[in-house]
Amino acid sequence: MKKTSLVLPRRISFIYTTGFLFMITLLSSVFAGNAAAQSVVKIYPKTIRLEKGKTRTITATAFDASGSFMPNQVYSYSVISGNSSSVSIKKNVEGNTEDNNSRYSNNLGEISGLATGQVTIVASLNGVKSSAAIVTVVDSAVSPLAVIKGDNEAENGDTIRVRIGEALEVNAESSAGVNLAEWFWGDGDRTNDLISATHAYLKAGTYRLKLRVTNVGGQSHETFVSVVVTEHPAPARIFNVGNLTELLDAYNQCVGGEHIVIPAGTILEGSIELPAREFSDFVTIRSSAEMPDLAVRVKPEQPGLVIFRGTYTNEIPFRIKNKANRIRLSGIKFEPFSGTPDYYANYYLLEIGEGFGQRVPEDNPFKIIVEHCVVNPPDNIQVVHAVLNDGYKVSILSSWLGNIKTYGSQDSQAVFGLDGRGAHVYNNTYFEAASESIIYGGSDNRIDGMVPTNIEFRRCFFTKRTDWRTNVRNSVGDSINEKNLFETKNARRLYVEGSIFTNHWDALRSQYNAVVLKSSADKPNSGQGVPW
Repeated sequence: MKKTSLVLPRRISFIYTTGFLFMITLLSSVFAGNAAAQSVVKIYPKTIRLEKGKTRTITATAFDASGSFMPNQVYSYSVISGNSSSVSIKKNVEGNTEDNNSRYSNNLGEISGLATGQVTIVASLNGVKSSAAIVTVVDSAVSPLAVIKGDNEAENGDTIRVRIGEALEVNAESSAGVNLAEWFWGDGDRTNDLISATHAYLKAGTYRLKLRVTNVGGQSHETFVSVVVTEHPAPARIFNVGNLTELLDAYNQCVGGEHIVIPAGTILEGSIELPAREFSDFVTIRSSAEMPDLAVRVKPEQPGLVIFRGTYTNEIPFRIKNKANRIRLSGIKFEPFSGTPDYYANYYLLEIGEGFGQRVPEDNPFKIIVEHCVVNPPDNIQVVHAVLNDGYKVSILSSWLGNIKTYGSQDSQAVFGLDGRGAHVYNNTYFEAASESIIYGGSDNRIDGMVPTNIEFRRCFFTKRTDWRTNVRNSVGDSINEKNLFETKNARRLYVEGSIFTNHWDALRSQYNAVVLKSSADKPNSGQGVPW
């Protein structure tokens, strides 16, 4: 086995096998502040699609001249353009609040759709207005008309082109008469009841993507778009590399379509960061070993994996930096520093995006494919987040993310998502973490108003190791932090189908729940500050 070293700068029990859908349209919730000297007022969400006759919660917040959050303020809401008779707005409504002991919140409003049209609204406090939010009121009773938009702005009759495994995103928001939207992907999969959706194809071919919209009267209309899915082509160039310096040098020479190939079994010790570069096609970083068909999940003992391993506690072996794009990883295993004491934790092994380092959606890395990759640290080593997924159009396919655990109060997850826009596809992947196999939210967003949207799980496996139930402790006496299998605190439009959830038990903070879906609102910069 080859080995190189380099440090680059950087620093429930239940089984559910049939399809089920989780759609989360987060209720806006809470916040504002000390009225006298506010300099900024904000309103959330910025864009609202509202059915006639229905309501939606809106939230206002205020910050003083020093940037500090101002709680307990009374806001007003007004229409500043468009037909004001299209909506009505109530303030101080029941819902999530700044104070868990209070039933109503001064900064929480409710907007009702009265007639079709588009209006612009603002929140105000002491004469200071927020930036505008756009509200579009639609009528789900009119004659249905299906319109597909999305990748390449493809509309009816046009073609979407993607590579195998690449996440695509489509929406039906330009359609009319939509009480129900159904997507038929043409590969045997479908997505029910989501106005927008994401998907990835695992085989090349031309597929007929169908959208069916149905109005409240039961009338339907369908339309189609062709999706041409192509293999990743023969490499434009091949770079054979054996250490991190050579890998980074090869990456910086790429323009798109290259393969960076590492000998099977090589261990690369240290940390590598892939900076943002403009590529015309996917750049593949892979093991020289042949991986199985994309529909086949790898296991930790898969022959020929290349290992990226940290050289000290909490060193991140592999990081895809902000704005990087069109990167495909195949046949790679990510490992923490093997000498980590069992009372210290390693935070990330693969970062897609710079954790807590993004400020606008455009910072997201995009078009990232992780296929046939493995995380499976030794039993005595703590890992907090195996993968940070703060990207846009990210696919994690036929991979294994297992044996993720922490001791004491710190939670652990196989995948943690916070500031990624979404279009995240997880297909045929194994998730095994002690606290939550998956979590979206749970910490302060750095991108204002960000809600990861359109997240698809198909044919996945969510579990815990049964020996974790036996009160395993580390050398300082802390027990494994065990909670649930799947949790969201800030996410919208999740679709889970054909997946298994097993090995759940009540322990520590699970509260008997294997799956937890909630809107977690709190004060900004409070640890879970998602006021929207």
